[in-house]
Formats: sequence, C-alpha cells, structure tokens
Amino acid sequence: MAAVHSHVARRPTRLSASLRSRHVSMIAFGGIIGAGIFVGSGQIIASTGPAAILAYLIAGLLGIAVMRMLTVLSVDEPTTGSFARYVTRAFGWIPGFTIGWLYWWLMAVTVGVECSGAGGIAHIWLPGVAPWVLSVALMVIFAGANLAPVRVFAETQFWLSAIKVVVLAVVLIAGLLAIFGLLPGTNSPGTANLVDLGGFLPKGGTSVLAAILVAVFSYTGLEMVSIAAGEARTPRKTVRASMATVLPTTTILYVGTVLIVVTMVAWNGSATGSSPFAALLSALGVARAGQIVDVLVFLALVTVLNSSLWAASRMAFFLAGQGDAPKGMRKLSESAVPTRAVILTAVLGLITVAIQAAAPTGVFLVLVDSSGAVGLLVWLFIAVAYLKLRGMDGSLGAQRPLIAVLAWLVIVVIGLMLIGMAILPDTRSQILATLSLGVIIAVIALWRDTV
Repeated sequence: MAAVHSHVARRPTRLSASLRSRHVSMIAFGGIIGAGIFVGSGQIIASTGPAAILAYLIAGLLGIAVMRMLTVLSVDEPTTGSFARYVTRAFGWIPGFTIGWLYWWLMAVTVGVECSGAGGIAHIWLPGVAPWVLSVALMVIFAGANLAPVRVFAETQFWLSAIKVVVLAVVLIAGLLAIFGLLPGTNSPGTANLVDLGGFLPKGGTSVLAAILVAVFSYTGLEMVSIAAGEARTPRKTVRASMATVLPTTTILYVGTVLIVVTMVAWNGSATGSSPFAALLSALGVARAGQIVDVLVFLALVTVLNSSLWAASRMAFFLAGQGDAPKGMRKLSESAVPTRAVILTAVLGLITVAIQAAAPTGVFLVLVDSSGAVGLLVWLFIAVAYLKLRGMDGSLGAQRPLIAVLAWLVIVVIGLMLIGMAILPDTRSQILATLSLGVIIAVIALWRDTV
C-alpha cells in the first residue's frame, strides 16, 4: 500500500510548464490558418470581388484589437482558463461558466468538422477506404498526440503548422514578384483584374460588410496563445512574444494571399470561386496545382484539429478546477496531461463525424450553427472583461486609455456584426442556434447554483 500511495503522491496536480514561445506561436497558427484560406476564401472573393481584401483586413484589425486586450489581461494573470477566468473575475461565475463551456463546444465541434473534412481528403488518396474510417483513424492519431507529453504535441504541431506558414509566405513572395513582372515565365496582369472587371467594388459596399462576417471567423484561434500561458515556461514573456508574432503575421498572410489572388486571377472566374489558391498556383505556373492544394488543405485541417483538441481539453481542465465540470476532467497523467478532458473532446469529435456521415444536411448543420457565433461572443466578452477589470474596478491594474477606446470600438463593431448575423438569411440560423445554446448553458449554471 505504501508503494501505491507513493506513486499517487508523485502524480502531478498542475499542467507541465514546458512550452516555449515557438511552440505557442505554432499552436496558434495551427488553429487559425485552416482550409478557409486555401478554399473557403473563394466564397468571399466571388461575392465581393477585389474588395475581399478589405474584408480580411478589417477582420484582421478587429482580431488584433481584441488580442491586444487579451494580451494585457494574460500578462497580468497568465492562466489556462484565459478569457473564461477573466470573465469570471469580472462578472461572476455564471458568465464565466457559460463562455467557458461555449468555447469548449466550439473547439470540440471544430475537432469533428476538421476531422471529417480531413477524412474526405484522405479518401482521394485511399479510395478503397471509407472516409469515416479514415476520419476515425485520424482522430486516434491526433488524440494520441494530445495524450503524449505536451512537448510531443507541441513539436508535432510546430512542424506541421510551420509547413503551412512557409508555403503561404513563399507563395506570397512569388505572387508579389509576378505582379511586378519579376517572376520568370509569368506575365504580370498589372491592375487589370482589380479595376477592369466591374471595378474594385463590383458588388457594392454592402457586400464588404457581409464578407467581414465570414472573414472574421478565419481569425478564430488567436486566443489559443493566452490559453497556452498555463503551460508556458515563462508565461508573461511567452504571451507577449507569441502575440507580437502571431497577430501581424496572420493578418499579413491572409490579406496578402487574398491580394495576390484577386490581382493575379479574375475574381469572377469559376476556378477562383471554387479553389482560389489552386487558381493562383496555376497562374504562377505551378504544375499539379490541384493536387498541391489537396495536400495543403489536408494539412490545414489536421493542424486545426490538433490545436482545437488541445485547446478544448485545456478549457475543460480549467472548468473542472473551478468546479464547473466533472472533477475527472482535472485528472492528469504522469506526464501532466488532462487525459480525460482529451478523451471527452475526442469522443464528441467522433460523434460529430458520425452525425456528419449520417445526417449531413440535418443534425450536423445544427451542430455547426450552434458554434457559429461563439468566436464573436468570446471576443465580445474579452472586450467587456477588459473594461471591467482594467477600468471600472481596476482589479488587474490601471486602465490604458488607447486600449479602452479600442475596447469600446470592438464592442460596438461586434454588436453590429451580431445584429447583421441576425438580419442576414445566410447567418441567422448561426446566431439563433449559438444564443440558444448559450441560454441553455446559463440555465444549467443557474440550476447548479440552486441545488
């Protein structure tokens, strides 16, 4: 019995503080740079034209403003709970409970969606294996990476994400060279595609507003930097360094890639709408552009899967520590990994994969819609929590006037975006489903508070 007690005593009670700044940055890049930039951006380009550049720029600036506030809060109090912790401090445990569980739900559903998409891509290369089988195999692989010591997960994510970042950077440089007529074998289109196909705003200014609603979700995942603070070797230094790297780099990559696409390729072409990155590679003279994009999309899907699984398990771990989730979610392995939280998230991801296979236009869409506006709500709560903690009660230090102005601007902009989502037919179901889920979670919190 003494040996058993000795073994239990050695089991860690805190997450391992072993992540370096490069790990944290690539975890964030892994969660942010998804298939949207390679394929999904085509929807925005087709509906907006060259002005899609503005949509990604404005969405990026909004993300930078929100993450600037989150950086200040994270440096003041680095914690795995990140914004959920700050919302709890600012407004009480019920709002913190609600936003924490909403974020866990968003990440868990994302895990399933990305896994299902990656299984579909893998089916192209392994046509003899059913897509759902490949999705299950991928889930097992990446759940295994998340169950390993966090350094193993971080190194895996670092190299996989680095490939995406490097490819985008290389294409960005090649595209700029082509635009200025400096890329051998490629003719520069000049500004023809920007102004000769209906002008820079061929669909009107309102199309940009609608596009921003879509583009802003491309930046969801930036908050992972602050979540990683709980496992960083030097939390405050790591958060500052990673945010300083991730924020501008992501915006440059997104805006730059879209700029190159709409400059090099006709925005109203069918190839641009369906696969803008493939159309760009073809314009740059790259052979087998379609196959290359398949590989990049697969890589984007599995890295988002990996980061989302990690982020969801850490949020569940934090919630358990607050008494807002089953205590088992707080249980750590000998390598300081919240194993049950990882497994719970992976299981929900597999359930999502199964639902997608069985009812792709029914229950699956409800699941996706229920997480659709969570990212905006998280950003909104970060802004209001900043104002409360850094201004109204000063519990996390003195207010910074410029950031306070940004906070109010963010609140107004996100409020208008949420109203826009409720008005536009294409996004109305997302905001209604997300708010309904939020109400259900809040009611559960109130019920727990009374029993």
